Amino acid sequence: MTADAQAAGDAPVDRQIALDDRNRPMNERFSNQYEYYLACIGYAVGFGNIWRFPYMCYKNGGFAFLIPYFVSLFFVALPMYMVETAFGQMIDMNLIHRYGSIVPGLWTVVPLQVCINFFTATYYITLMAWSMFYFFNAFSSPLPWAVEPTNVDALLTDEQKAQALWNQNYFDQTVLEKSTGIDEPGSLVGWLVFMMFLSYVVVYFASWKGLKSIGKIVWLSALAPYVVLTILLV
Repeated sequence: MTADAQAAGDAPVDRQIALDDRNRPMNERFSNQYEYYLACIGYAVGFGNIWRFPYMCYKNGGFAFLIPYFVSLFFVALPMYMVETAFGQMIDMNLIHRYGSIVPGLWTVVPLQVCINFFTATYYITLMAWSMFYFFNAFSSPLPWAVEPTNVDALLTDEQKAQALWNQNYFDQTVLEKSTGIDEPGSLVGWLVFMMFLSYVVVYFASWKGLKSIGKIVWLSALAPYVVLTILLV
């Protein structure tokens, strides 16, 4: 055995891992940079900061709420987001090896990320099921959650009129069929179970080919919220 061969046989584990990483199959890539940008926007923008943000801004002081919001955005959120994306592009490894390449003990981050993704997917699938329920019921006439105006509405303010047109009990009583308490669990709501199953099917076929299919879906999923908000504002 030559000295080089003996040295290679006694090489540390880190060098062997590096050799495997250099010979690993090429990671998936988006078809173009625009799909990557849209995927980042779609990942960063969700129900909270698009649909709920105007309500929270109005409830917590209006314009004054924007001051701590923009401070947190520019000094905390955006720097962390840039560091995370830049680190992922620099390392260019699969998620399984990414953190372990820094410190071997950081492989424990991977199961934590899997758990976070599981609970996040469950949360968003539930929201999708509710949204689909409202979407299909929106074709009914009159709208099942609408309240017919009465003569008393003329004495109400604009804000009270807006609230009076919405049946606030529709979501609890009709959509969720909410029980009176935890001691009365009730039964499964058939339509919601079907909508949740349909949501899982949609998510599966949107991601079953990896970045090839996700790159096409983000053109719709990342831009649709802004289109809807523009329509509502106009």
